[in-house]
Amino acid sequence: IAALSVLHGNGIVHRDIKPANVLLDLAGGIVQADFGLAVEADLDGAIKGACGTEDYLAPEQWRDDSYNSKVDVWQLGCTFIELLAGLP
Repeated sequence: IAALSVLHGNGIVHRDIKPANVLLDLAGGIVQADFGLAVEADLDGAIKGACGTEDYLAPEQWRDDSYNSKVDVWQLGCTFIELLAGLP
């Protein structure tokens, strides 16, 4: 959550939050990985063009609507559910 706060505070949207992109460092800390799909949001925060892992896409990405950093929050929620349930 702290990593997303820093990203979003700097106008960056990750767009591919999922368990495979959340790693543990040697000290047991959580590290966000794979910034290959990350983009800088426009001044109004709007982004267009769906990309990311299908199972984690937010509804507005599926509809191909413009979206903002909230898609990362959706994907983080999907990740939490998967980790808690043990199922994708």
